Amino acid sequence: MSVYSLARRSLIGLAVFVMIVGVVAAPASGQNTRVDLELQLLLDVSGSVDNTEFALQRDAYVAAFNDPAVVDVITSGTFGSIAVNLVYWSASNQQVQSINFTRIRSTADANAFAAAIAGVARPYSSGTAIGSAINFATPLFDANTFDGTKMVIDVSGDGESTSGASVTAARDAAIAAGVDTINGIAIGSAALQQYYIDNLIAGDNAFANYAVDFSAFQAAILDKLLLEISSVPKIEDIAVTPTQKAVGGALDDLGAVATGELIEAINDIVVSGSAAQQCAILQQLAGDEATVGTSLAFDLGRLQLRNIGHRIHARRSGSQGAGIIAEGRFDIARPLPIALAMYDANDEFYADASAVAVPGASAMSVLLADADEPVDENANPLDPAAGEPVDQAVASGRLGVFASGRLIYGDEESSDNQPGSSFRAHGATTGLDYRFTDDLIVGAAFGYARSEGDPSGGGRLDVEALTVAVYGTYMITDALYLDGVAAFSHLEQKMVRPINIPSGSYRARSDTAGHEVSLRGRVGYDMSHESWVFGPVAQLDYLNTHFDEYTERNAGTLNLNVSEQNDDALTMRLGGLLSYIFQFEHFTLTPQVRAHYVHEFLGGGRNVSTRFASNLGVDVNLPTDEPDRDYIELGGGVSVQFKNGLSCYVDYDTLLGNDRRTAHVITGGIRFTF
Repeated sequence: MSVYSLARRSLIGLAVFVMIVGVVAAPASGQNTRVDLELQLLLDVSGSVDNTEFALQRDAYVAAFNDPAVVDVITSGTFGSIAVNLVYWSASNQQVQSINFTRIRSTADANAFAAAIAGVARPYSSGTAIGSAINFATPLFDANTFDGTKMVIDVSGDGESTSGASVTAARDAAIAAGVDTINGIAIGSAALQQYYIDNLIAGDNAFANYAVDFSAFQAAILDKLLLEISSVPKIEDIAVTPTQKAVGGALDDLGAVATGELIEAINDIVVSGSAAQQCAILQQLAGDEATVGTSLAFDLGRLQLRNIGHRIHARRSGSQGAGIIAEGRFDIARPLPIALAMYDANDEFYADASAVAVPGASAMSVLLADADEPVDENANPLDPAAGEPVDQAVASGRLGVFASGRLIYGDEESSDNQPGSSFRAHGATTGLDYRFTDDLIVGAAFGYARSEGDPSGGGRLDVEALTVAVYGTYMITDALYLDGVAAFSHLEQKMVRPINIPSGSYRARSDTAGHEVSLRGRVGYDMSHESWVFGPVAQLDYLNTHFDEYTERNAGTLNLNVSEQNDDALTMRLGGLLSYIFQFEHFTLTPQVRAHYVHEFLGGGRNVSTRFASNLGVDVNLPTDEPDRDYIELGGGVSVQFKNGLSCYVDYDTLLGNDRRTAHVITGGIRFTF
């Protein structure tokens, strides 16, 4: 036996081995192996192709599959693999699958496939029947053990079809049977390339390359393979929103190594019948509910700042002893956070908010003096020297105790970056304070607040906060005051995130802890003229929220690991109020208008880093929304205070110049003191 014959037999044996591996590599029990591309290489061995030209054509494919660039583009796909076969064709009844579908996912796989090509002998040398070759290849997709995101037939030849089935009929039948693309590479003339364009190619991104002769075939076939393999759409390319693209990019990186529920979810996306459903699955996997927790924590921190701010204002205005606030809030605005932010800025909502430059007293307490006492109509009722009414209004005790509570309902709109949610928050604050001098009050408070969110995608997100705070107010002059609050909160977050995709339904659960620091500084100047009360105010709020890293449970390989989160908010408000006090026999009526310019220095525009817990090496960076930096808060309302200490109010507020959100807020409240 010659060396040539021995080498040939060895190569044929290797080819047979590769074919066997290609068949048995897929799982048994009817479950096909997922790959990015099923590619059929149909090589022309008709009589017009001499043995030298055949060798050039064959060797070009050998060189291509030995090229590292081909391996790189194969492994960069979602599943990091393709399934490819080799069909030689000639006359109408001369077609053979010389190499069965074989999975390529590494350099070793590609080199073995190249060796198999080199080891296969030329089977025919007869007529040219392109249509018959296509008809032979089409059912091979269903007969193999692979499922490709895309199915492609690749025809190479040096002449037009001269026998067998109609090329156009075979082409159309293949596309109707589910083949995605038929490409061609014409050897020898531009006219043949045009024939391929007119009669052969079809489907998604179909093309026909042209090689001047067989010697130029190697470069042309490499370009063609790279283009065909890279044309398979990636999951990230399907995505629409930034959140979906972040998840899609991670899935593209994980497709080759994913297992369990995660690989099933990737399969759901790949085989889904519509782009809308594919994007919906991506949204389900994203877990963007993780971006909402810090926002809810900010709301709870601001709730405590508001409660304490109201207490400061009440003490500065003359309220003494114990007090209980009962308040109901009815919000017809969406989204809620804006209503919350506006409300946070307006500590003057309470009936006693029209504080005036009277140390230890308020305009309300003055005007609600005993109506039976004689009143000097020429005297200024806001002047401390006016006599007994002021003395009656100022309580004698220096120690004060308070308790307050609040309940809020609302909704937040969704965006491309973050989910919307229905929102409920309630909180209570209690504390005591001491008036060290007529100008200085210092206190401490303890609070509990809870926020319950129902994200638009379903599920539940709860945040609880236990807060300790110190606060104080200092009257710099009779009209100028300075308020300050410093608070620390311990946070607990619990979340249930539903995942409903074609391959299954899951409920991922998680819990984590964190903390929040809240600071407020406020300076104001209260002025009065007769029954008018007015003055400017400047306020700066800073909040820093931190949540620890956590990992979900109960959703298998779809569970997410979420990195620790840190978020800051720094908000400045500049504005003022104008009110007028109408005094009646048993009550006073005080309408008020307010306006504030708001600037958001920080907050939003950050990324929340997550990853599938089963594959921690690939991050998913979920974006969050950036707030509108500058806008106006405009509001008005009316309050009524009765002599027995009961007061109530109603207010309306809205936004001007906020491009992201609109709000129309109606707020009502009632206050009892004893």
